[in-house]
Amino acid sequence: VATAAKISAVQRVVPLTVNGGPGLAIVEPDGTASLVGVLTVAEGRIRRVDLLVAPGKLGRARFTPG
Repeated sequence: VATAAKISAVQRVVPLTVNGGPGLAIVEPDGTASLVGVLTVAEGRIRRVDLLVAPGKLGRARFTPG
């Protein structure tokens, strides 16, 4: 399944640490995350990309500018 979407001018990409590894969040103007991505890195290479797009779980996360 291939899906492509553009990040709007009002959304932010926020780098973060998820479960001890590198990740990122797409954050809406109200501070809620619409997507969280986690990278699994081994031997200096990205081996896996997991994307979480579950409003029920992401709705609890808040991100503030900083």
